Amino acid sequence: LQADDVALRSLVNGIAFVNGQLRATLAGDKLVIERFSLDGRGGAERGGNLVAQGSAQWRAVTREGVTQREPLIELQATARQWRVSTRADRRLTLSGQVRALLDGPALQLRGELKADSALIVLPDETAPSLGSDVVVRGTERPLESGLRVQPDIQVRLDLGDDFQLRGQGVQTRLSGQLDVRSTPAVPTPRLLGEVRTASGSYRAYGQQLNIETGALRFTGPYDNPTLDITAVRPNSSQRVGVQVLGTAQAPRVRLFSDPELPDSEKLAWLVLGRPASGAGAE
Repeated sequence: LQADDVALRSLVNGIAFVNGQLRATLAGDKLVIERFSLDGRGGAERGGNLVAQGSAQWRAVTREGVTQREPLIELQATARQWRVSTRADRRLTLSGQVRALLDGPALQLRGELKADSALIVLPDETAPSLGSDVVVRGTERPLESGLRVQPDIQVRLDLGDDFQLRGQGVQTRLSGQLDVRSTPAVPTPRLLGEVRTASGSYRAYGQQLNIETGALRFTGPYDNPTLDITAVRPNSSQRVGVQVLGTAQAPRVRLFSDPELPDSEKLAWLVLGRPASGAGAE
């Protein structure tokens, strides 16, 4: 099999891959992929490339006295500054290596990836969605059949030196490393590691606050890290700001000052940049 000038584009998803090439050999029930490559593209700029090779075949396997065919797929992929997404609100360029092995129902995934550059823009409003009691005909989930994949995943993600996050009052650069884990016993993906902010700001109470410390610590669930964030009003003779603690799903937001002040005074310094009047009318 030979294929040249393969392209894959989806403007909605920010996908733009060009100059694809495939060189593969069929031998009976085995497919050997000698080379598969795709170039990324971002406007007029070159967007790196992805190169992969491996093999795939169907094998006759006997389990509990029943003979059936199961896949055996081995793939190795290398990305070099590959422009994965080109959307204005979601740009991502990756480098690294990933190795995948699917042996029947057992999926093993190993790799290390680094974000060469990224920009994630958070929407100020979430998109509307249908209620849980609404069912659209034709979209019901079909009954599962065949083998259930048993994942064994260990992939390290390095956010690199140019991972930008904007939106919902936040503008910052993120750094850190995360390990993505999944096992047959616990197939739900888990994240382990810490992400930190660098040179960031947070808009609250009508003020642009400087993020002094910002840490998201992942100890399992990918959607519920522990928060430790401190944002301070700049250019103020009184040190005052906002702290966000707890978890992403149950955050605790409090005002703080150094030295300690009543909450009304903290809010006055934060919003007005000076103490509240004695009458308290403000």
